[in-house]
Amino acid sequence: MFSDPSTIYEWSQDNQKEVANGVLLKGETLGELAEKIGVSGDVLASTVADWNTHVAAGEDPMGRPKAALVLIAKPPFYAGQVWPVISNTQGGPRHDARQRVLTPYSEPIEGLYVAGELGSIWGSLYLVGGNLAECFITGKTAGIEAAGGSPA
Repeated sequence: MFSDPSTIYEWSQDNQKEVANGVLLKGETLGELAEKIGVSGDVLASTVADWNTHVAAGEDPMGRPKAALVLIAKPPFYAGQVWPVISNTQGGPRHDARQRVLTPYSEPIEGLYVAGELGSIWGSLYLVGGNLAECFITGKTAGIEAAGGSPA
C-alpha cells in the first residue's frame, strides 16, 4: 500500500478504503471492536465511558483542546494501530549560550561545540519551525565560536 514513500496517501471520506486495506479495524459495537483489537470488551467500554464523561464535562486530563473533545457514541467504531516514532531528538549534552559542550561540572570542553537539536533548548516541547531556526542559529554560533570569533 505504501511502497513508494513519495506517494501521498488519499484518505477516503468514509474510512471504508482504510478498513478494506487494513489500516483501520471496524466494529459495529464496542464489544466487536474490542475483540478485533484483542482487548477486553469491558475494559474498552469502561475506557470509552470515562472518555465520554470527560468530554461531557469539557475537560481532558491530558490537556487536549476542547475542539478535540468529541464523544465516542455512534457506531460504527474504528481503531487503528499507532507506533511511537522519533522524528527528532531533544536530548544530548548540556551546553552554554556559546554552544560549548559542558562537563558534568559545568566547565566548557575546549574545542567541542554543539548545534541544532543536539542538546536542544526546547526540551520536551516540540516545535517544527523552532527546530529549524535552532539549527541555523546554533550552527552559526558554534561555527563562529569554533573559528575563534565572537557570535555577538
